[in-house]
Amino acid sequence: MIIRPAAALHVAEPGVDGVIQPSVPRRASFSRIQARTLVLCCIAFALFFSATFLLQQSAHAYRTEIGAEFDDASHYVTGLMVRGYIAQGFPSSPTAFAQSYYAHYPKVGLGHWPPVFYVAEALWMLMFGDSIASVLVLMAVITALIAATIFYLVMEEWQAPLAGLACGAIFLFLPVVQQYTSTVMVDTGLALLVLWAAVRWGRFLDSGRARDIIWFGALASLAVLTKGDGVELILLPPISIILTRRFAILRNRALWLTAAGSGFVCLPWMLLTRQFVTPGFQYPWGLAYAARAAQFFGIHLLTTIGLVLTLLFLAGLAPKLVPALRFGGINGRWASLISVVFAVLILHCFVPSGLNDRYLIAAIPAVLLFAISGGLTLITVVARRNPTPRLADAVALVLLTLILATVFYIPRKQSYGFRKAAASLENNPLYRNQVILCASEAFGEGMLITEMAARDRPRPGHVILRAGRVLASSDWNNRHYRSRFSSPQAVMAYLTAIPVGVLVLDRTRGPQPLEHYQLLRRMIRDYPNSWEHVATFPAERPGAGVDIYHLTGQDPVPHRPFEIEVQGTYRNTIRIAPPIR
Repeated sequence: MIIRPAAALHVAEPGVDGVIQPSVPRRASFSRIQARTLVLCCIAFALFFSATFLLQQSAHAYRTEIGAEFDDASHYVTGLMVRGYIAQGFPSSPTAFAQSYYAHYPKVGLGHWPPVFYVAEALWMLMFGDSIASVLVLMAVITALIAATIFYLVMEEWQAPLAGLACGAIFLFLPVVQQYTSTVMVDTGLALLVLWAAVRWGRFLDSGRARDIIWFGALASLAVLTKGDGVELILLPPISIILTRRFAILRNRALWLTAAGSGFVCLPWMLLTRQFVTPGFQYPWGLAYAARAAQFFGIHLLTTIGLVLTLLFLAGLAPKLVPALRFGGINGRWASLISVVFAVLILHCFVPSGLNDRYLIAAIPAVLLFAISGGLTLITVVARRNPTPRLADAVALVLLTLILATVFYIPRKQSYGFRKAAASLENNPLYRNQVILCASEAFGEGMLITEMAARDRPRPGHVILRAGRVLASSDWNNRHYRSRFSSPQAVMAYLTAIPVGVLVLDRTRGPQPLEHYQLLRRMIRDYPNSWEHVATFPAERPGAGVDIYHLTGQDPVPHRPFEIEVQGTYRNTIRIAPPIR
């Protein structure tokens, strides 16, 4: 089902006797085709970026807080930290700087996640600003690059620009892609690196060129150092070599040198941070998890792309997979794309990092390309027509129409009141040099931290404490929860000893009541003369909102150093010395 691109055609020229003779392909013609493809990819990227930005706007991404995804607050704050470390000229050791930053904004995730995304985020912030809106534009750029890469692959395979635009648009319009483009998450960045690495590995399978394997190794290393899930790329070589029967590649010296280089780059970080990563696993290892995960990801792949695309994906996969398993009859690109899908599923079925549909984003570009191929295969068999670029365009446009009619919707974000609450705290000079405690049974702590961190000048500024970490203890996934206090009186004594000058309470209900949060509510009722209600900022969700209370009856500003005990960070005890700001 491959339509040979025009670059592969020889140019025939008349000889001296007027007879047309075959000749060697013109290098200039090939260059013109490359230039045309590059121009089309740039135009496609601009269109995809515009569409992504409009989808973000429609989802209210730029008008609402980040933090509802549990990890996005950490990704934004950690990027701010790396930006500050670079902008200040590397003022201390990275660990000391991170500890100090965590004391102010306790949502630093470096260590639990690798550094590449944060370095890229920091460089973006240095060039285009460090606001939340600026980073959301970066997320739009990443998603548009994935769509543009899909466009490029469709152009190389079928020379069908409309099919490329439609296939890239399908990726953009999938709700799971929209959801994680409208907040600060690393999954789309990982998906981009996985796709680029797969393209390079496919080229190496077909060409054996050292530069292709070197590019693959570099991109695979970047993927692993973007998110631990990038280790799925380790599975690409063995799966694809089995599919293509090109076992001679195992004797290629460049392959093993590249593998050694990638291991030299990635293994030290993985070993150094393993104590941060493994507590984040949400399930125990074992076959029971593998069976549950296989069912989960199978169902969510179906619901993510829809029944029709799933069937076409299988229709495109089977004609390539069956001959490959029998004879090795498959080219490098398709073998690499098959391997990506298998690698993503195998990793997340056996590594118990959690069950979430966002893990499928790295496999979706390959799935879409197989769906286009499946559509062409079915038409070829049923209608007995040879595949052409126009036929590829028609198939892709039909699939886009089906996606818009069945799967597409815009997952709109809601405001929880923290943006206005943070603006109120930042603009009131009364709260400067005061410790702020935020408590929530849901995800409000991260929302307040990101909004305050985005506003602070200079940074770090305010000291914000997370009630879920200083009044209670739990692991990274909030398991093994235990309140550190048993009475409102004990909580009051702890807060006034620091002292905490401002309480920010999120009224959004979480999955279950938390004892420390209930103790805070009771403390406010039991000490009405000590905690003055300052303001309430409503949320879009009924019954939710943000309450702000201020400590009265004593000086709310700390005048001596104090320590807080925090689990799951670089140290269990962090010392904070006034003046805070």
